[in-house]
Amino acid sequence: MLLNREVTTQYSHNSERKYIYRITEDLLDGIKEYGIEVIREDKSEGIITRCVREEVKHISSKKEWVFQILSILSRNEVSPIHLVDVIGEYMDSSSCLV
Repeated sequence: MLLNREVTTQYSHNSERKYIYRITEDLLDGIKEYGIEVIREDKSEGIITRCVREEVKHISSKKEWVFQILSILSRNEVSPIHLVDVIGEYMDSSSCLV
């Protein structure tokens, strides 16, 4: 199972925007919990001009379920700025909270 995904968009004038989506692991009361980290890097002529990072920990102990969320986030190019809102709504509407 791929735990990282990258989405890069090239713009004119040698600039690009890259989103990096990662599954993270953490222990909570001795149980392995998975979360998601999203990083946005803006580059101009190969130099990073802006970097924004956000992480939501302890989403679930089911890695497959967290990977499904990561896939949706990367497919829709969700920004770190919106990560908490999107995951919150997704978890509220899901019955797979374990």
